Parts: sequence; C-alpha cells; structure tokens
Amino acid sequence: MAPPGGSTSPEPGSAEGIQAPGVRGYGAYDEDSGLYEWYEVDEGVIEDPHALTWARILTHWLLIEADLHQTYGVDVETPGLLAARTARWLRTRIVALAATDSRLHRALRPPEEGKT
Repeated sequence: MAPPGGSTSPEPGSAEGIQAPGVRGYGAYDEDSGLYEWYEVDEGVIEDPHALTWARILTHWLLIEADLHQTYGVDVETPGLLAARTARWLRTRIVALAATDSRLHRALRPPEEGKT
C-alpha cells in the first residue's frame, strides 16, 4: 500500500509512537498524536476483523480522503491544510466518518454475511 504522504522511507520512524507487535510506523512522526505518517501491518495481526484500531482505519486512507472531501469539503492535498490543523481536528473527523454512513464505515463494517 502506498503511503498517504508519498514518503517511501524504508526504515520505521525512531520516535516513541503507537507501537504494537506486527505494526510498524513509517515517515514523519507527530508527537501530539503519537502517530506516524503511515503504517504497515503484518497479515494476521488483527485477530478480530471487527476491532477498530488506528492501524486498521489508516489502511483505508484513500477512502478517508474521499470521505473527508465529500462530507467536510476537506481536500487533504491542499498545501498547508493539514499542517495548519491539529491531530485532534483530523482524528475527530475520521472517527465521525467511521461512525456514519461513509466509504470508511462500509469498509470497516461490511454487511454481515446473509444480511443486506
């Protein structure tokens, strides 16, 4: 999966951020949020496929971008936009997208088998 910010650094960040076995953060590290620019998650790390974790949510970055634009009019490619906002600002909107009818919500909570 390509990183959202375009960084292709092969080495994990060295800052003390959100860490879990089988989850590696790469790119720029935000000390306020404790998040790296992007993550790689080893296959099988997420035992409960319905567990909402930031690692799982951020694997759907392209859907998040589309939902942010459609729902809030936020184009994350606008120069300086995300740098001018806090991590809390972005986190609040992503959590709201996961909780409402959105691309992200549908990806995280697909219909149960046999139900439509």
